[in-house]
Amino acid sequence: MAINHNKYAVTDFETGGITQNRQPLSIATVILDPRKLSLCDNGIFYSLIKPYEDEDCEKYGVDPISPDALAKNKLSMDDLRAANPPKKVFEEYTSFIKYHNPKAKKWDAPIFCGWNYLFDWEIMENLTDGLLKGRHTIKDKLPAKTTIKKMVDKEVEVIPVKEPYGFGPPIENLFRPFPQIEVSQYAFSFFESSREPHLLNISSVKEYIGFKNEGMHNAIVDCLWTAELFARFLRLQRIFSSEIDFKTDGETFLDIPKEIEKLNIKI
Repeated sequence: MAINHNKYAVTDFETGGITQNRQPLSIATVILDPRKLSLCDNGIFYSLIKPYEDEDCEKYGVDPISPDALAKNKLSMDDLRAANPPKKVFEEYTSFIKYHNPKAKKWDAPIFCGWNYLFDWEIMENLTDGLLKGRHTIKDKLPAKTTIKKMVDKEVEVIPVKEPYGFGPPIENLFRPFPQIEVSQYAFSFFESSREPHLLNISSVKEYIGFKNEGMHNAIVDCLWTAELFARFLRLQRIFSSEIDFKTDGETFLDIPKEIEKLNIKI
């Protein structure tokens, strides 16, 4: 039996900016069968997310939507306003992920994957565990103590920020706690000794292997192409690993015993 039996959850968000308090505008996940490396039944989730606007941004401590982000993502505020709010979308998303973990055990949950996945993992953490993580934040830097003593009560204004997300369950229960997979690192490992594709972004890798560079910066399109590339890398890796004799007879490339001896380390 193969080591891995967990499905792969290739995930991507489109956001209203790139700052720490960016808002998710859409969410997509493609579920890959770990053995067939094909799309699973009921294996695609995609939804727009209604953002917080104007005065609500200050209330919830999130950043306003950048017009540049909308242009890049090809999303309109009219469409986003018509979408479900974050909590409703995430309830549907949680049901989708739980469907692909019928044993309801965290070590059987899908494995989170993505291209530059840390960007998306952070947003997923915000949605599950909260943007503020239970912290209380203040609008502005507080005045010095001596200044506060001279103020009357109405001059001391502390505006708490309301948690915008934190819908649960804990992220380690939604996805397998380890590993999370960075698909771009697979691309690097295959091409690191080549001249092309030198940018090593998803668009350049797509073009290099013969696909058209179109439709990117849409969450579900990006997910599908990331899943396609990931499946191809895994297929190649499986072919190589099945033909390699991993037995070393104790010989190392780096002459590790000698280096340990030079360091005078007892093992």
